[in-house]
Amino acid sequence: MCFSLGLTPLAQSQSDTSREEATVVTQSVDSEVPGPFEFMKIFSGNPGKAALYSAILPGAGQLYNKNYWKIPIALAAEGTAIGFLIFNQRAYTRWKNAHLGFVNGTIQIPYRGATTASQARSQRDRFKQLRDQTIIATVAVHLIQVADAFIHRHLIEFDVSDDLSFMVSPGKVGISLSLR
Repeated sequence: MCFSLGLTPLAQSQSDTSREEATVVTQSVDSEVPGPFEFMKIFSGNPGKAALYSAILPGAGQLYNKNYWKIPIALAAEGTAIGFLIFNQRAYTRWKNAHLGFVNGTIQIPYRGATTASQARSQRDRFKQLRDQTIIATVAVHLIQVADAFIHRHLIEFDVSDDLSFMVSPGKVGISLSLR
């Protein structure tokens, strides 16, 4: 015995055509109602898996796509971006502490060339801006390698056979362009 998700129970005595019609009705009703996780459909299938793997672990999507030569590039790009982020965060923290030291009077000697609180504040603000820009760059590098894995997996199935043709022919008004 089969039921059509609460729409109409299907008895075993019904013909095959009415069962197919009820199934079509059920599928069309289900497909029209978006669920809360509708956006997760982009992660279904091979391109989605490649993107998900790459989002979790840099280079894993390239490994899934068997693009072995891209793995060191993805890891080097991510590592470099994270290295710059760590450097700028540490420099910001040092200059923030130096500025507070000048303001509180706990630093009496020049600190890395700065002799006043305003000079330390200027350096602190510079490294804060660099840190913020590096955060954006790190996220961008990560998204680029995820997009690379996603797009490459799509292009694996792209038709590049010799049967492709391009024809230009005169039309009624102007020219006609057809791609097969």
